[in-house]
Amino acid sequence: MLKLERKSNKKEIKTLYRNAFPKEERVPFLFLRYKEKRGKGHFYAAIDNDQFVGLVYTVIKGKYVYIFYLAVSSEYRGCGYGSKILDAIKEKYPTSIFVLLIEDTDQKDAFNYKERIRRLSFYNKNGFRQLHCKVEEQGVLYEILSTSSMSKEDYYSIVNPFFSPLVYKLMSC
Repeated sequence: MLKLERKSNKKEIKTLYRNAFPKEERVPFLFLRYKEKRGKGHFYAAIDNDQFVGLVYTVIKGKYVYIFYLAVSSEYRGCGYGSKILDAIKEKYPTSIFVLLIEDTDQKDAFNYKERIRRLSFYNKNGFRQLHCKVEEQGVLYEILSTSSMSKEDYYSIVNPFFSPLVYKLMSC
């Protein structure tokens, strides 16, 4: 049975975070830890049978849970752990609306286009829908996915207070 733990596996979390996300998509790890210590974000280690299988970092704002980062360790990918992690987060926050970003799937010439489409399909299978709204962060174009309808302003109401005073260029839909 998969469990989400907050105070364990710090080394594995850091290693997976750095290995799973390209540099241009990562916020400095120390910044995420700083926000966590102030209760503004939460790193969870996904543990199954005492094995570290993945991570998730969330930002909670009112009725919204922003899934900022979700990754499964390479040796456990393709075993259903991504869905199990999402189920565990949804169970932890049962009345919340979940939101996340994925790389823009309209960029058909992107080197990882097939991966982007697989990621979209994965999130669709897990109850997320495209909002047909895009945002640019650190030079990367993303689209917003959510488990319920929400506005661009709702998205900004989650991320702007989290990142302040860190400067991010956020572009409107």
